[in-house]
Amino acid sequence: MTTTEGTYTNFAEVTAALEKAGCEYLILRNYDELLSDEVFMAGHADIDMLCSNASEVARAICASPAHPQNADGIHYCIQIKGKKASVDLRETGDGYYCRKWQEEMLRKRVPYNGFYIMDPVNGFYSLVYHAILQKRSLSEEYRGRLLKAAEGLGLKADGDNAEKSLLGLLEGFMKDNGYKYTFCADKHVPLRVSAGINRSMLERDCGLQVRHFFYEARIKMIDLLVRIKHKIVK
Repeated sequence: MTTTEGTYTNFAEVTAALEKAGCEYLILRNYDELLSDEVFMAGHADIDMLCSNASEVARAICASPAHPQNADGIHYCIQIKGKKASVDLRETGDGYYCRKWQEEMLRKRVPYNGFYIMDPVNGFYSLVYHAILQKRSLSEEYRGRLLKAAEGLGLKADGDNAEKSLLGLLEGFMKDNGYKYTFCADKHVPLRVSAGINRSMLERDCGLQVRHFFYEARIKMIDLLVRIKHKIVK
């Protein structure tokens, strides 16, 4: 049991609170790490969830806004084993993935060691989407994980041209299911259109696109100024 609101001794207590409240949720990724107490003892826990109602989940686990002066309804924190654990709550309709796909992820969720995760197919394709389109570039870590996962599902991916090959698999899956590429309501989550997506599959939202454009432009300008400063210092 929790000793105070939002304070837990292990992750199982968190999921028990979600179950008691009847919340519809799933853990998006890196769920194996949550089964180890060591990750909480080290204070490096990062819990990413997809849910049908973020405020309902936050209330159920007594989560506090990560930035109280600028609460955004996404970034929260709780205490596990005396250490701060970050909790990011993505909900249906927020553009993290398209709504139709998010609803299908939740509908097909499967139990795993006391909590819920995606089924293997949705888990694979959602990770491709995340690793290629919601990151600045495809990391070697994600590249290896995705190629191994593709092989496990009987899918053919070209290791020598992994990003293009994996994106091709993703687009085929999305087309078959009527899913769209979407800009996230959270401006900190990019949509790397330059990766070579089929733009006819992009869900149009001018307001979000403009917001993301100016945020990305600001990030690039800051990066440029930092590099110029380093050159001057040298």
